[in-house]
Amino acid sequence: MDEQKNSSGLESIKNEIITKLNDQNKKSLSWNNMVVTAVLAVLTIVSLSQMAASITIFNKLKTGDVQAASGAPQNNSLQSLPDMVGGC
Repeated sequence: MDEQKNSSGLESIKNEIITKLNDQNKKSLSWNNMVVTAVLAVLTIVSLSQMAASITIFNKLKTGDVQAASGAPQNNSLQSLPDMVGGC
């Protein structure tokens, strides 16, 4: 008798799992999953563009095709150092 209770209990659990797996409402993606997928896609595209930009910068540095920025002070004199940092 105890075995019949166990087998019927297992059978009911099995039937419950099968009905939940075959539920048609659960087959489609929820909006939360689609939002997470879209955010991950955008972040992936941004990271790929940053990688391409960093490869371009690295190649420019490697070939020596980099020019000094025009806003940076070009004077290497120690007398002009306080003026460069807004000193006294």
